[in-house]
Amino acid sequence: MPWTKEQKVFCVTTYLETKSFKTVQAKYRRKFHINNYPQKSQIYRWVHKFKATGSVNNINKKAETPKSGRKLTVRSPDSVNAVRDSVGRSPKKSIRRRSQELGISRSSVQRILIKDLHLYPYRIQIKHKLITQNIRAIRKEECVKVIDNFARRLQVCLQRNGGHLEHVF
Repeated sequence: MPWTKEQKVFCVTTYLETKSFKTVQAKYRRKFHINNYPQKSQIYRWVHKFKATGSVNNINKKAETPKSGRKLTVRSPDSVNAVRDSVGRSPKKSIRRRSQELGISRSSVQRILIKDLHLYPYRIQIKHKLITQNIRAIRKEECVKVIDNFARRLQVCLQRNGGHLEHVF
């Protein structure tokens, strides 16, 4: 359930007066006549946001509020530029060799190449097509040979009374 601005302000002001989460929850139920009250962690987040920004609203001030979550350490703009320059100088170099030269782990270089530079490993996709075409050509050649040699083979078979097969078995 999304909380209204009035409910958030009530919870923050009540907490700042009483310093008790249980009191905030009890007064909240009495005032708004709702059994579903905000949890301790939610009230704490609202109070923390109010102390940090002066408001309980969701404010997107990129310069004032840092992003939450884990910071990018290896995939920084400097590392991305270093990998981009390295790829520009020698595009055929392996990821392992590139990671040793740049002093960045192999998995981080791979992640930069894929997620930041949108470079993917090259896979030969024509190979399968060429193999099937070659097999088709070979099959056709063999069939033509068998048809051409059928009369001669039949003649040899009749002359030897089937004796040409004794080495096969």
